[in-house]
Amino acid sequence: MLYFLKAYSDNISLDEQEQNKLKKYHDFAKQNYGLEQVAASELVNEAFLYLKLKQAPDIDPLTKGDEFGAGFS
Repeated sequence: MLYFLKAYSDNISLDEQEQNKLKKYHDFAKQNYGLEQVAASELVNEAFLYLKLKQAPDIDPLTKGDEFGAGFS
């Protein structure tokens, strides 16, 4: 997940949905974690969601993430 912190320095929106822009993150997950495309996409989506929730001032994603379907319980 530490690699996904690079999203901050890439200036990519954590709400990004365009697959072309997310491709390098998907490729990284596939190559470094041995994931198939679907699993890599899910990992990227979960990482971006976690980072977005982490920025929210009133939400602790580690304790409240399950309320958002994030799976961080």
